[in-house]
Amino acid sequence: MRSENEILKEIKIKEKSLNLYSFKILGVAVWRLVRFPVRVNKINKEIGFTNRTTKVRIPFREVLFNYVTSFFQFIGIILRRKKYKYLVLAFPRLSQQDEGYFDKFTDPLIAQSNLKSNTLVLQRNLSGKQFSPRYNEDADYKISDFIDYTSKLIGVLIAPVIYIIYGKKIHKLVKDASMYFSLSKKIRSIISYKIGEFLIHYFFSSLILKAIGARQIFVVDRIVFLPFIRAAKVKNIEVLELQHGITHSETVLYTGDYQPEIDPDIFLNFGVKWIGEQFSIPIKKQVNIGWAYNSWLLVKADIEVNQKTVLMVSSPAITDKILKTTLELAEQYSTYSFSIRLHPQEALSSAQQKQLHNRKNIVLDNKNIDSLISVLKHEVIIGENSSVVYEALSLGKKIGKIMFNGLDSKKKLDSKFEGLKYLYGIKDFSFFVSNASKKNISSSGIYDTFDKKKFNKLLK
Repeated sequence: MRSENEILKEIKIKEKSLNLYSFKILGVAVWRLVRFPVRVNKINKEIGFTNRTTKVRIPFREVLFNYVTSFFQFIGIILRRKKYKYLVLAFPRLSQQDEGYFDKFTDPLIAQSNLKSNTLVLQRNLSGKQFSPRYNEDADYKISDFIDYTSKLIGVLIAPVIYIIYGKKIHKLVKDASMYFSLSKKIRSIISYKIGEFLIHYFFSSLILKAIGARQIFVVDRIVFLPFIRAAKVKNIEVLELQHGITHSETVLYTGDYQPEIDPDIFLNFGVKWIGEQFSIPIKKQVNIGWAYNSWLLVKADIEVNQKTVLMVSSPAITDKILKTTLELAEQYSTYSFSIRLHPQEALSSAQQKQLHNRKNIVLDNKNIDSLISVLKHEVIIGENSSVVYEALSLGKKIGKIMFNGLDSKKKLDSKFEGLKYLYGIKDFSFFVSNASKKNISSSGIYDTFDKKKFNKLLK
């Protein structure tokens, strides 16, 4: 069976050879608007890859309330025309500490830099939900539900018109893509809708940028904010993207050539060892500013380590394997307590939940609590290649990577990191916890200390 990395390298070659990026609207390749789910489907069919196992439940009353609130906020921005030097498009998934919520990527950055008092933050909803109370770090916070939902709604309404105008080009794109990808029967309608949604969102984005007069915008996860990025590029506003996860090599999200019309001008890494071609951004455009979150949270939190506790880090693609490994470890080492940390887009099936019944030394970690807090509470961290594993490594935790039960956790970049241990079987756990040394390697290049001076120099 081929690896995900091998398939993604092939996908990149095929997309170029089939000329899938030639059809453009507003200078943006239409394929960029639809390629993510198509790629996920391709890899899923080949190796069973999945990036989500949770079910989305839309809270309609809350959505309606937030939509109306967001509408008045949008009108206020347009009419008041208050100026901000910087626009921050925050990560949709917020973290929780005590009773409040925050974005671990942007809030610590605002709090510890010259972004303070000069920034408008637009918060996108997560599956229809806005989280409150929201920590305020000396910025103005607004929600973007009006823009997001109106763009979707009008996108649906104008999809037939879009198809009438661009039907021939859409047909050719689908025909060419079908030579390699298995596409849905509804793909033409989906593409028409995505174009419509993009155009309307671009229009709203342009209005916002014109009203506030921003010099720079900061985004977390470029795929979520493509219309804003394009609107900024047209207005010659610099776009900076924050690294939001551990990325070893090819990914469904990033793989492809750099396209200056839609990709960030600068990519901000949180560790020097992550600077590389895997983000599809030229090396010269990548800047390591360090990880503002650690120093920000550690000042706020006072967390004690619970002895003989193990955090098992999972993800949607490996749930069964992590569950099996946890059950085997818990049975063999009953004096240890095991917490399974699910990815925010991961959920256990009924059958998987039944396997945990009456297992006194296994619990599900509260994934609403930020991962860093969970890491600090546990003595040992075990997993595959999740960002949480490397976050723990940077904090000097005992780290074990699983090499059995169908998992192969070794990565090329791992050779650069001290402190990683590999478990080739259940029996290795005893030796691992007895001999793995806790070593503070926070300056090892995984999550570097935030360089406030370097970051402030990037600001205009």
